[in-house]
Amino acid sequence: MEKNLLLMNGKDYWLIPRYESKEIITVNVQTKSETRYPFLSKKAAKENYDLWLENSEVRLPRTFLIKSKNYNTAMIKTLKELGIKKERKSDLRTYLFYHLFETTWTCSHIDEITGTIIPTLDLKDLKEILAKKKQLSQVVQERMTRGMGLLSNEL
Repeated sequence: MEKNLLLMNGKDYWLIPRYESKEIITVNVQTKSETRYPFLSKKAAKENYDLWLENSEVRLPRTFLIKSKNYNTAMIKTLKELGIKKERKSDLRTYLFYHLFETTWTCSHIDEITGTIIPTLDLKDLKEILAKKKQLSQVVQERMTRGMGLLSNEL
């Protein structure tokens, strides 16, 4: 089953396309509530699925897991660049559970977690988020320098 993480309006969703039934399903990660969006054709469902993913927010999910065996120097560096402090390796169990509480990340070490829909991120995912953030930052900077009035560099 194909599914992707959709970050929208400060909430985290799993986005699941069902092209045969011409619909897209969203599942809220926190509440597990499911919403179905019907479309007139498979093509319309595919186009909307791609559009939703393209317009997803560029940020870490509010809650996510990292497998302890993947927690290495490269991951620590990438997490630091994303604003998350280093966890002590000696305390690690099977998973690191991260949750954004208002503006502060909290981390717990847990052994087993089953039957969850919380996303598990790896280094590739974190680097992709970081790259998108840097790219978005460059686009914003570019717009500000080409802007008019107070945002222009020509003042």
